[in-house]
Amino acid sequence: MNAPVAKSVPLSAVPPEVWDAVAPGTSRSPMSLRLWVDCSARAYGVADGARALVVGDPAAPRAVLPLVRLPGLAGRHFFAGNEGGGVSVACADDDAMAALARGVLRFGYPVNLGHVPTGSRLRHHLEAGRPGRAVVVTKPLATPLWPFIELDASWSDPACHVPRSMTTSIRRRERQLRALGDLRLEFLTPTENEVHAVVERAVAVEALGWKRATGIALAEDTRQAAFYRTYTRALARHGRLHVTFLTLDGAALAMSLGEIHGGVYWAYKTGYAPEFRRYGPGILMQYHLIRHCAERGLNRFDFQGRQDGFKRTWTDKAIPATSLRVYPLNPRGMAAMAADAAGHVLARGSGGGAEAARTVAGTGVEASS
Repeated sequence: MNAPVAKSVPLSAVPPEVWDAVAPGTSRSPMSLRLWVDCSARAYGVADGARALVVGDPAAPRAVLPLVRLPGLAGRHFFAGNEGGGVSVACADDDAMAALARGVLRFGYPVNLGHVPTGSRLRHHLEAGRPGRAVVVTKPLATPLWPFIELDASWSDPACHVPRSMTTSIRRRERQLRALGDLRLEFLTPTENEVHAVVERAVAVEALGWKRATGIALAEDTRQAAFYRTYTRALARHGRLHVTFLTLDGAALAMSLGEIHGGVYWAYKTGYAPEFRRYGPGILMQYHLIRHCAERGLNRFDFQGRQDGFKRTWTDKAIPATSLRVYPLNPRGMAAMAADAAGHVLARGSGGGAEAARTVAGTGVEASS
C-alpha cells in the first residue's frame, strides 16, 4: 500500500464542516476550527496567501494544517490559529500525522509551527524525517502553557479547591466592594444584535490596564481588534460567545471575554480597572466565573497563554511546550534561519519587551492575564 501524501491546496478546497470533523473531539479547540482560521486570515490581511497542507482527498481529508504566508522574500509560513500556542493539528491518526510531517519537510518554504506540546507527534515525525531535507529547530519553553482546571460539581464552591487564605481574602474584598455600592456579576451570551455593544464594553475595560501601555490591548492593536469583532459576531451567531462583567453601580470593574465550546470555557481576554486594584476585582470575577462554569456543567476551564502567577493561584496543571520551526535546505530556508537567529539575538539584547508580548498574544490568546 502506498504511503499517504500531503499536498498544498487553497483553504476553500476543504469544506468547513469536513475540516472541523477531522480531529478527534477530545483534541479539538476553537482555534483549530475553520471559523477561527478564516477570521484570522481576513483580519490580518493574509487570506490571499493562505493554504492548507492536506493528507488525503480535500473533500474527506485525514489531516489538515492551515498555513499563512507573510510578506518577505523568504516566504515564511505560519501555522494559522496557533499564534498563542496550544492548537492541535487536525489529524485523524498517526499515519496521517507522519504524512503531514513529510509534507512540511518537502514544502520548500520555512514554516513556523509555533508552540506545540513537547510530546507532540508532529514534532517527533519532523525530527525523524528531517535528514537531508530541512533543519528542524526546537526550543523548550521555560514556562508551561495552557493552564487549565478540570471542572466537576465540586467547583460550584471554588473554596473547596483554593487555599483558605485566598478565599478569606476574596470574600473580605467582596464585602468591601459591596460597601461602596451595588456590586453585580453579569454572565452574558449576547445575540448578534447585542454583540457589538457588549464587545466594545469589554474592549474599554481591557484598555484601562497595562495592556494598553504595551500596545497589545485591543484598543491599540487594530488588526487584533478587527479579528475579535469579526470572530465574536460569528460566535454570537452560533451561541458560543460568553462575556463576564463585574460591575459596581453599573460601571465595569473587570471583564472576561471567551467562548464555550465542547464543554470547555476558553478564556481569550481579561481586564480590570487598575484604580480598584486593592480590591482584587480580577480575581473576584474569576472566582465567580469558575463557579458559574461548574454550575453549567462544563468539564474544563482553559486559561490559555502562559502559566503565570495569577493562573497558578487557581491550578498547577499546565502543559510543557516547545517552539517548533522548520527551515528547508534551500536559499529561502537558510536566509530565514539566519534572519531569525539575528532577530533572536537582538530581542534578547533589548529584553524582548512589548514585541515579545505581541508575538505570544497573536490574534487572541493572552500571554498572561
